[in-house]
Amino acid sequence: MSSPSPSTAESVRFSVRTASGSYAVEIGPGMAARLGSVLDAIKAPARRFVVSSPGIWRLHGDRFKGVTTEEPILIPDGERYKQIGTVGRIY
Repeated sequence: MSSPSPSTAESVRFSVRTASGSYAVEIGPGMAARLGSVLDAIKAPARRFVVSSPGIWRLHGDRFKGVTTEEPILIPDGERYKQIGTVGRIY
């Protein structure tokens, strides 16, 4: 992971490098509300879905209203659900 560098006065953007490539991460206030327009800007497919746990969705789901019209896919809390088998079931 490289050192964070500010991309705006309110957010921090940094690059994460992995064995299979790298990707950018941006953290800042209001990012969830802007996520739909960010995905549009990078030409992500229009059909999108959000994966969350029920508790997190209850607390923060309203922030993701502009991302998709699809219902969220809710999986239980816990590391044991963060695996390829869960991805297969979602797919």
